[in-house]
Amino acid sequence: MQFPKIVAVKAIEKYKLFVRFNDDAKGVYDLSHLAGKGVFKPWDTNNNFFKVFINKESGAVQWPGEIDLDTLNIYAQLTNGEETNKKKRKELLRIIDEGVDVSNFGDASEWQRKTRNQ
Repeated sequence: MQFPKIVAVKAIEKYKLFVRFNDDAKGVYDLSHLAGKGVFKPWDTNNNFFKVFINKESGAVQWPGEIDLDTLNIYAQLTNGEETNKKKRKELLRIIDEGVDVSNFGDASEWQRKTRNQ
């Protein structure tokens, strides 16, 4: 099983992103609950929220100033309730429950290598 990668991200309105993964999971990800808090305060300066991009090294959603989001959390939120993605989510959650740190698994091959050894 490969961890899906983000292939497209776009700020569609303030604090809402459209995100698409390479397995065609997609949807609107609402971040309004983070607005104005902690490291996310810069979103409100110079329209920074709309300067979102995909980090080429990690594959994470990112903004200027190295503000980024957890890809796994985005994927889990967008695929919640979709029958075709339940097996993937179950496997990812099992791995996390076993204590595998997936925060640095930007490369699907690295993720596969480490999860095979579990």
